[in-house]
Amino acid sequence: MQCAPGLPRPYLTMDQFIGINSFNDVPDQVNAVAGILREYHNWNWDEAVLGQIKWNPSYAGDPWNFDAWYTRLKNLTPPILVSPVIQNNYNGNTFKPVKYGMNSTDPAAYIAHGEYFYQFAARYGKVNVLDPNLKLAPGQPRLSGLGFIQYVEDWNEPDNTWSGGLSYFSPEEYAVMASVDYDGHCGKLGATVGVRNADPGMRLVMGGISEGVDKYFYYLNGIRLWSDAKRGGSLPFDVINIHHYSSTGKTGKSPEEDNLKEQLGRVTGWRDKYAPDKEVWYSEFGWDTNPNTMISARAISPYTIEQVQGQWIVRAYLLARAAGVDRAFQFVVRDEDPNSKVQFNSSGLTSPKPDYTRKPAWYYVYTLKNRLADFVFAGEQASGNPQVMIYKFVNPETNRIVYVLWSPTTNGTVVPDYNLKLDGTHGSATFVSLSDTSLAGVEETLLTSDSNVLIDVSESPVFVLIN
Repeated sequence: MQCAPGLPRPYLTMDQFIGINSFNDVPDQVNAVAGILREYHNWNWDEAVLGQIKWNPSYAGDPWNFDAWYTRLKNLTPPILVSPVIQNNYNGNTFKPVKYGMNSTDPAAYIAHGEYFYQFAARYGKVNVLDPNLKLAPGQPRLSGLGFIQYVEDWNEPDNTWSGGLSYFSPEEYAVMASVDYDGHCGKLGATVGVRNADPGMRLVMGGISEGVDKYFYYLNGIRLWSDAKRGGSLPFDVINIHHYSSTGKTGKSPEEDNLKEQLGRVTGWRDKYAPDKEVWYSEFGWDTNPNTMISARAISPYTIEQVQGQWIVRAYLLARAAGVDRAFQFVVRDEDPNSKVQFNSSGLTSPKPDYTRKPAWYYVYTLKNRLADFVFAGEQASGNPQVMIYKFVNPETNRIVYVLWSPTTNGTVVPDYNLKLDGTHGSATFVSLSDTSLAGVEETLLTSDSNVLIDVSESPVFVLIN
């Protein structure tokens, strides 16, 4: 048997790059802020009884009908891609899914997990599998090849040290489980184990590592060494995945204060050297709007803390793209409790359910997605001023250009009448500023002079669209 071959990295525009962490009970119009959702999905919602899988509805009951939800997202205009994060044991806890009595570095110990991943890919991938291979509970529609899912993530934060040893994966243990879930450990565990044996085009996402870049290299290098020895050098996933929050340990800091582009660039540099066909995802980042948490944004005159949260999120997306990241996912779509001093409880783009009142950040991210839809990152342009950042984006179909400018500071800097040099000769340009209430920002027409235009640059990113 052979290990599954790698897949080519996709060519992604910015609207496809912008992701968000979300849930299946969030209204579609709220989730539409992003082009792709990272959906938290417990194994036992689908397979509370081993070998008896329910999707339509799941064991969690209505409205937890994943056939219906994935169908609806695919049929939206534009469609929203979903990458489910399959997390937790089928018993509902965070323990490694190891068969009782077996060694956690034995691939056969994870066969039930790998069989579930095969079933997930069989139903929601693009390939119809043989009906006898389906392990469905009585009464479930016997369907496969529905074509709703392109990515599935294998666990959430396997470096979990805070829940005890039974929940923590060493790099070797994680590599073993991923190898089973990817292709049945190179097919050695049978033809109905692993996503790639059901759909050769489905991509397995490595579970996001939680504790930053340095911890990440410990994991990556450990997995690579195991893969060299046990898989002939083939990594058991298609997407490298990291979580990182910009924090001093007591409060949040801006992405530029955190050297975010440089930190993420170390990860994409590792990818370029050792695994150039793999995507890199930055699948958790964000800031709280309660000022008393270790990842809080802060009010910077003349901006409120909610406006600064939104500015930093937009700037983080831009820096991540410049670092070579393929997709980035803000955490999280909604607040749990905006009055809580616990981190992440106020990091949402909206208020808690059921009202989902939009924060400025929701509008800012939506504007970024709308204004850069169908555009790709074309590089950083020298500004001649350390208080001005300029990123250039190009539409490869029309050759239209958009510049995004901001000041990478945290003191309320404004650079008035900055002279932006444009490519080519243009009679006018459209200036777009972020708005707390608009999905596309506020437009203003600017007249150009000798391929130059004067604009005010602040810590809130602005867009200059060449007409």
